[in-house]
Amino acid sequence: MDSARALIARGWGVSLVSRCLRVSRAQLHVILRRTDD
Repeated sequence: MDSARALIARGWGVSLVSRCLRVSRAQLHVILRRTDD
């Protein structure tokens, strides 16, 4: 899931990234939070 974080870090919106990955925004937040641990 590092690619999703990289896209967001580059300035892509969370909604845009989630649309590309076909996951919900809530799910994306959970994934990003999980990788922080």
